[in-house]
Amino acid sequence: MVTKDSSANLEKLISQLSSEADVADAFERLVHLGDSAIPALVKALRNAEQDREVLYSALSSIETDAAYAVLTEQLFKSTDKQEQTTLALLLAQDGRGEISSWLIKQLPAHWQEGKWWQQAGHAQSEYIATMLASLISLDVDPAYLDWYEKILDGEDEKKQDIAIFIGELLGEVDIIEYDEDI
Repeated sequence: MVTKDSSANLEKLISQLSSEADVADAFERLVHLGDSAIPALVKALRNAEQDREVLYSALSSIETDAAYAVLTEQLFKSTDKQEQTTLALLLAQDGRGEISSWLIKQLPAHWQEGKWWQQAGHAQSEYIATMLASLISLDVDPAYLDWYEKILDGEDEKKQDIAIFIGELLGEVDIIEYDEDI
C-alpha cells in the first residue's frame, strides 16, 4: 500500500521530470521504484501538466508487464496522431507484439503500392511510415521489411525519402550533418 508520504515523494519525483537540473536523477529513481511508481505516473498522465513523452519514457524504462499495459492502453485510446507515433515506437522498440494488429489497422488499403505518400499530407505520410517502422521493428511479417528494402534501393526519390525516414526511425540510417564552413 502506498502511504501518504511515499505518494508525495512520487509526485515530487514526477514534478522533477520537468526540471532540467533534476530530470536525470528523478527519472532514474522512478524507474528504480518499478511498478510502485506506475499509479503516480498514470495520475500525472491524466493531469497532462507534464511532458507526456517523458512520462511514457519512464513507463517504458520500468520494463514490466504492468508498465507496458499502461502504455498499450494509452496507445489504443489515444486520438492524437503524434502521441500514437511516440507510443507505437516505444512499444515496438521494446518488442511488444500485442500492438501488431492495431498497427496493421492504421495502414491504408494497398499500402505497398505507395500511393499514400503522394496523396496524403506530410504529417499523414510520417504517421503511416512510423506505423510501418514499428511493424518492421516487431518483425511481424517479412513483407514489411521486403517492401522497405525494395523502395530504399529503388530509383524513385520520393519513395527513397520515405525509406530514409523509416530507416532513421529504425536507427539504421545516421542523419548526415554537413559542416557549414565547407
